[in-house]
Amino acid sequence: MPTALWIAHVEVINAEAYGKYAALAGPAIAEHGGYFLARSGRYAQLEGNDRARNVVARFPSLEAAV
Repeated sequence: MPTALWIAHVEVINAEAYGKYAALAGPAIAEHGGYFLARSGRYAQLEGNDRARNVVARFPSLEAAV
């Protein structure tokens, strides 16, 4: 079955605002059939620009992800 990945490389500037966003984003992602594969500030940067936080969510289809 085809799936879609939503990948975000985030630099958190305002922790309080990001916390409020995250509290709403989790249920919104789940409402569309998505779930988190990874949410972490710990990672190994192999190429490209560095970001403080990386998030990966999986959805059942591209249509569900967007």
